[in-house]
Amino acid sequence: MCAGPAMGAVVVVGVAMVLLGAALLVAVVMAVDVVEDAVIVVVLVAVPIVVVEQPAPSAPQTAMAKSGRRTIVERCHRPWACARHPGAAVSLPAVIVVGGEALVDLVIDREGHVAAKLGGGPFNAARTAGRLGSPVAFLGALSNDRFGQLLLAQLQADDVDVSMVQFTELPTTLAAAELDAGGSATYRFYLADTSAPTAELDALPNGTRLFHVGTLGMVLEPMATSMERLVATAAEDVLVLLDPNCRPRVTSDRPGYLARLSRMVHRADVVKVSTDDLEYIAPGTHDDGIRSLLDGGAHVVLHTDGGDSVKVHTATGVAVVPVPKVTVVDTIGAGDSFGGAFAAWWHQAGLGRADLADQAALRAATEAAVEVAAINCTRAGAQPPRREELRTSWPE
Repeated sequence: MCAGPAMGAVVVVGVAMVLLGAALLVAVVMAVDVVEDAVIVVVLVAVPIVVVEQPAPSAPQTAMAKSGRRTIVERCHRPWACARHPGAAVSLPAVIVVGGEALVDLVIDREGHVAAKLGGGPFNAARTAGRLGSPVAFLGALSNDRFGQLLLAQLQADDVDVSMVQFTELPTTLAAAELDAGGSATYRFYLADTSAPTAELDALPNGTRLFHVGTLGMVLEPMATSMERLVATAAEDVLVLLDPNCRPRVTSDRPGYLARLSRMVHRADVVKVSTDDLEYIAPGTHDDGIRSLLDGGAHVVLHTDGGDSVKVHTATGVAVVPVPKVTVVDTIGAGDSFGGAFAAWWHQAGLGRADLADQAALRAATEAAVEVAAINCTRAGAQPPRREELRTSWPE
């Protein structure tokens, strides 16, 4: 990895030579002022370090603001992305908008090997919808560092609109994903002074038809306040799909979190929850937790339970959708791809909020989402399939 301006690194090389008799001693002293989080990345990923001499900075780059040990360049590296105010609304075609975090998962397998994988629940959901052929935009913050560049490139490769992406000089948010014997991941997050929490937007863009939001977008500030506001002020014709994807390790205020969840559920149309989510929301009383979501405003609650059947709860009853048996590599991104696929199928079928009473459509969308999530589980990391890989019938 080369230390570059995006990493905030400055290399100073000094050479001191002292002649002692016939011996020549050369001491090379290198002082490297690096961002603290960048050092964490190097240590955890175990990437060899190559230090190169930096060229003299250009004039626009010499104006810098210091914040503690962090160097922030007061210049937009991507004028096409920074031409607008970060909070300003934009106009897009009729699209799915997915709001929340993008980060890098440091996946630690059972043998202790570490691999850096691009991730974040909303990031994965947006990629899923894009791969399945839906017009989708990602609303979140990315760093200008190398990880941020990779996240941006992946969104673009998966046909995700990035016009609402906001850029920052803060380093990319990290998550250590520890895999157990069954391939399930437990997450530990590195959040302080990183990119993901900084995302903010005043209003959803004109043309939004479905807003998918959740995970750390309900926890990290100021992003969480912004996402809650977007849900509360969503237009009447916007279907809101909420995926809490609860993260107890980073939720210090459980009562406050549950209060926010309740407020967001009041406007949500579909809430997707896992059994783990229900255990956090309503410990030991999962049926009560589902009932509270329906009573709180949700029209549909999609309850995923690992390899067991998905239950589709509505005010009129429960439908059960089987989950196929597959060889699981890991479960990273499985729930995210399920939510992204449900949103994509619903949008491509031309359905909206009023159609959530259609039990046949709900079942078809859920079956499609199950197939997508199952395929994702057969691959390492979040790698949702494309339309041509699926057997399920999709709307034309």
